[in-house]
Amino acid sequence: MAKAIIKIFWDFVNSFKTSEGGFSGRKLSAFVATMAAIRISVNQANAENAFLLTCANYLFALLCLGLVTAANLIELRTGQTVKEENKNESVESK
Repeated sequence: MAKAIIKIFWDFVNSFKTSEGGFSGRKLSAFVATMAAIRISVNQANAENAFLLTCANYLFALLCLGLVTAANLIELRTGQTVKEENKNESVESK
């Protein structure tokens, strides 16, 4: 158990170096940002906005990890992919 904790600690420290080893910078950034969002939510949440804060924090974590992109959000909102919009614009301009 102690060896596992020491390995996690050194992987965390090695994440800040440019050499190989350590955790991914993107994952560390997402983790820290998500922990900050959760901390804010704990202080600001009440029965009325708890669900919205949970959804916002989840979406924020997905954006930080790159699992959801801006193109995905546009597609979700409009129903069209970005490539389809570009094709439609080029057809209209001709």
